[in-house]
Amino acid sequence: MELDTNITHARDDMEDTRSRERTHLPLTSQNTDGITDDDIRILKLKFGFLADYSDTFIRHAKPDCLVKLEATNLKLKETERVQDADNRLATNRAMAISHPKSITAGLDDRCHILHRACFLPGAVCSTGRMYIAARKIQGLTGAVPLGNYDMASLGLGGQMTAKGWVEIANPSSTKMSVRSFNINNCGLKSSGSSGKDTKEDREFLEVSEFTVALRTIRTAMHLVHPWNMSLVALENYLLANRMCADDMRSGSTGSKQY
Repeated sequence: MELDTNITHARDDMEDTRSRERTHLPLTSQNTDGITDDDIRILKLKFGFLADYSDTFIRHAKPDCLVKLEATNLKLKETERVQDADNRLATNRAMAISHPKSITAGLDDRCHILHRACFLPGAVCSTGRMYIAARKIQGLTGAVPLGNYDMASLGLGGQMTAKGWVEIANPSSTKMSVRSFNINNCGLKSSGSSGKDTKEDREFLEVSEFTVALRTIRTAMHLVHPWNMSLVALENYLLANRMCADDMRSGSTGSKQY
């Protein structure tokens, strides 16, 4: 709609210019006082879109008319670029579906030998479908838990307990707690005499501690189970609601724990 309006205004300005020239200028002066052929040639060299217009149109058009035409041309080009990107993505998706890749079997020890299947392009399907497909392959308890993931390079080294690594590797775990990813619990020792696991006794005292722990568990989940997006969804919800700080503040009395 805006493009059509700009074109219409440009045409109206051109007609107004022609009308005024026919009314106020003698016939012999219309060619000598207007834009020369050399001027038109230079304008077409500097502004490529003018090549689509006749010399007569350019000669009688006002400068603001040409500016509107240039703005319209730029918007048309931007629209074409967006459409080209959309068409390219649609074509790529159709090609990916019609030409599935065949992956050769090989060894993978998760540490030193990495199979090429680890580096396949990301799946373009619903996260629920991806989760269900992965659970069918992983089984009920998942793969053997490891704890040597490179969290340090992500700025989160030393913020997970060994229990956290064990529980996060089990997709059916009912014991996984965000406290296992609290840096304040990583240095605590277990109590061997009482038989009670006291490695995760410390609660969160500040929202900032909980935020870091949530980021840690989400990052760890991405390394262990990249197909499990549940913690990404949870973190995005909490961030959008400011970690529900207002709700916890209104419902708390005395010291606050999170």
